[in-house]
Amino acid sequence: MKTAWLSTLLIVAASIWVPAAVSSTNHKNDPHYLPVGFFDLHVCNWPDRKPFFLAVFSSYQHDKVKRVNVFAPNGNKVGGINLANYRLIRKEGKPLKKAFLTEMELTEPLQNGWYRAEIEMINGARYIAKDFVEIRLLPRALNRIPAAGATNIAAPRELKWDPVPEAKFYRVVIKDLWNDEKMVYSSKLLKEPRLVVPSGLLQPGGYYSWLVHARDVNEDPVLGDFNRGSQTDAIEFSIKP
Repeated sequence: MKTAWLSTLLIVAASIWVPAAVSSTNHKNDPHYLPVGFFDLHVCNWPDRKPFFLAVFSSYQHDKVKRVNVFAPNGNKVGGINLANYRLIRKEGKPLKKAFLTEMELTEPLQNGWYRAEIEMINGARYIAKDFVEIRLLPRALNRIPAAGATNIAAPRELKWDPVPEAKFYRVVIKDLWNDEKMVYSSKLLKEPRLVVPSGLLQPGGYYSWLVHARDVNEDPVLGDFNRGSQTDAIEFSIKP
């Protein structure tokens, strides 16, 4: 089950990271937003892998995008965003949007500063979006309760963990391991290191996994949707019948 969890982490993260809007008219002083989309670059501290960049470009004009390349402050190319790897965003009253996601290496020399995305459209138009990046790792949440392997426990009223230094927001994801590891809950952003479990979510005899995603900021005009993020592994617990 652990393998399946890891294979879905990026999909879950995408739902966390994609902003609701991409209109430059609503974000005139925010260099992440362009008439053709939104760019952000995250420093990610994930379990079972080396720290990495996650580059995100979301757009309503996804069918008109030819390529997106990301460059470091010194002008070196960090990588290209893979336009074949995306998540569909459907919202009532809005056109279909795609969020393109690509993991990129944290290559030496590590540089703080303004990273830029150069977006080229099929019609030849070019745009530049910018994101200020501070390359430091955000620790992962520790001392989660219920702990890994908790068995035959009463349905917890809340899930808790130690505060993550410099984290201001958290999100909790819960999966039902008896139901093909279906994600049954993804919280809104939490300002405290705890989740009050919705009534009726955890069923008697249930078998669940949960993880914590932490982030340093939220929708910052300099650092983007967030700059540094961390994610725990998924730990399991079972509910007594």
